[in-house]
Amino acid sequence: MILNQQYTDDVAYEFVRDEVGDEDGADALGEVKSAGGLTVAQDEYSCVVFGMPKAAIERGHAMRVVSLDALANLLIRHCNPSKQPEQSEVGLEA
Repeated sequence: MILNQQYTDDVAYEFVRDEVGDEDGADALGEVKSAGGLTVAQDEYSCVVFGMPKAAIERGHAMRVVSLDALANLLIRHCNPSKQPEQSEVGLEA
């Protein structure tokens, strides 16, 4: 499982990307969402294996579904709402 989880004073986010299993990552995503954090799942198109992101999406735990290419821009905007994507970044978010 590749699961990234980060908590700071003001920001909590979790991103679930491709993996065969489904229970642990999907449930962890639900916990972060319940606590008010941003939850993101990798989209099917950019996954090698869509098991865990699919489970998180189906359970309603993923607030956003993005490609790996769009993840950095999403996190930048989430952590710094005044930051606008550069022209080369426009359209990368799913």
